[in-house]
Amino acid sequence: MQYTLVFDWMFELRNPELSLTEVITYSTIYSFSRDGRGTFVGSYKYLSRLTRLSERQQIRVLNRLINDGLIIKEETPFGYPNEYKVNLNVIPQGIKCELNDKGYDKMSHPM
Repeated sequence: MQYTLVFDWMFELRNPELSLTEVITYSTIYSFSRDGRGTFVGSYKYLSRLTRLSERQQIRVLNRLINDGLIIKEETPFGYPNEYKVNLNVIPQGIKCELNDKGYDKMSHPM
């Protein structure tokens, strides 16, 4: 089973607000990179299954998020998947990832 946490502030990262598919894509990448260390290396197919879009449509959504400065794409050598992470500088102040002593986010892994 796949899931991703969507926070209300994610819709307001851009004006006009992000669409639901943009928020699902953003929140998925956010879940991997919110601590500033991790990156998302999943496939377009993985994201397409979450958003119920074709891979071509999913690539367009991802490119919009990159062009808007919300997602950062790190290109890798041919044959390796690209890496994606959220641009932490655009996240509203007061939102942060706090890790417990085991390295888990306190919100998504309650003690």
